[in-house]
Amino acid sequence: MVNLDEIGAKLTAGRRHGQKLSSSARAVIVGAVAAGASQSAVARAFRVDRKAVQRALQRWESSSTFEAKPRSGWPERKPRLTTQILTNTVDARISRSTIRRVLRQHRIRKWRVQKRIPLTKTVAMARYKFACLWLENLEVLNRNNSSNPTTWFFRYPSQIWDKTFVNLYGHGKGTISAMVWARIWKGGRTDLIVIERDYKPPQKGGYSLWSYHQALEQGLLPIYDIYTSISSTEWLLNHAIEVLEDWPAHSLDLNPIEHMWALLKKRMKQEHPTIWLLKKNQLDMVEFVKCLRTCWWSIDQAQIDQLINSMRKRLAAVKKARGWYTKY
Repeated sequence: MVNLDEIGAKLTAGRRHGQKLSSSARAVIVGAVAAGASQSAVARAFRVDRKAVQRALQRWESSSTFEAKPRSGWPERKPRLTTQILTNTVDARISRSTIRRVLRQHRIRKWRVQKRIPLTKTVAMARYKFACLWLENLEVLNRNNSSNPTTWFFRYPSQIWDKTFVNLYGHGKGTISAMVWARIWKGGRTDLIVIERDYKPPQKGGYSLWSYHQALEQGLLPIYDIYTSISSTEWLLNHAIEVLEDWPAHSLDLNPIEHMWALLKKRMKQEHPTIWLLKKNQLDMVEFVKCLRTCWWSIDQAQIDQLINSMRKRLAAVKKARGWYTKY
């Protein structure tokens, strides 16, 4: 005779509190209730409350499916399968070395979970079209007028940038920071310009179009621009600046200067390891900006040239990913 408790234990092995039941578990739940088992007995066997059993039954009656409805809000993180959970899902006892050996035999290795800003299908399509367009006109795009701990996971090498395995995250700010702007090209760069805050109402110390225009007037002309609000576009056209109107949203991987900011942060940590102890006051901000500009000019020009030369590979990577995540 089939033991419902044993089946429930196997199908829910490694399931965390609040984690959705698998489709197989829901199928067995519906089958057990249909066979005459009480909802309470099924709930105990699968280590869930009666409401979970009732939802599985309602889902089957309304949609004839055992798949769960997609949850609203932030995308659900993929569950982490630890070695202990993996060993609990099989009857025989296996060692860590056995697990590693089997994974190697199937060419599966561990990768750090990649973190990227969430993309939608619309944004991914816009990125794909942009990459296809500019791959054929790269010489125009490249012309001279323009460290937290992570998680490791086992996947095939081809899956490292799969959108279902990327760890999504939002933007964050440090203790002391400054918004800066600069222009880089093959063979040179501009000075690092600190964008001024707008203290006029209703900004109250934030950044506005006025802040953006002030930065451009200080020496960032001419430049390809990726901010395309109506007021900014008119201002740029009045100053004879060409605008990339089809620049897709959330495309930091297509902008080489984003890697310059990473190099700048790395250089700051190396040359000024105690700089992050500064506070958000006027005196410390002056010292912070001074260190920023010193480190900015200490970056080797060869690194900038290498970033500019990577544009073709960046566009090709976005095209290959159909507009989704890339390694850049």
